[in-house]
Amino acid sequence: MTEAEKRLHRCCFTGHRPEKLDHSESVVKEALEKEILKAISDGLNVFITGMARGVDYEK
Repeated sequence: MTEAEKRLHRCCFTGHRPEKLDHSESVVKEALEKEILKAISDGLNVFITGMARGVDYEK
């Protein structure tokens, strides 16, 4: 598989800081888990995060 083809199977995370969200942490986690599982079923197999506080990792 070429590098260009591998890029088609990657997902990158970004998002707002927790204090800027309109929903509770549990609602955000549930929605994020649902989307991650969908991404996996769609063939994505590499997930990349910048490790910023917020969606990238829990505080």
